Amino acid sequence: KDRRCIMSILADFYTPDILEDGYRFSEAPQYYVPPAESTLEEFREYVRQLPINDPPEVFGLHSNAEISSARAESFELFATLLSLQPRSGGGG
Repeated sequence: KDRRCIMSILADFYTPDILEDGYRFSEAPQYYVPPAESTLEEFREYVRQLPINDPPEVFGLHSNAEISSARAESFELFATLLSLQPRSGGGG
């Protein structure tokens, strides 16, 4: 399942269509391909304006994917916290 999902996502990003002016990765206005004649500083500024956490819609996923991801991240965080707690062996 994961391979199929990844291949589907990559098909949107690795396509000859991105060479065309105005290509958009998503309906969100900030996810577009900058013009090829942009300067290095313009590319850097474009990257800086992108959000730190991309919404799932950018990758063609349902908004519930964000909920699933947040839950998995929370479970992993709490598992790590629990593993760091000292284990009492009794005695004293």
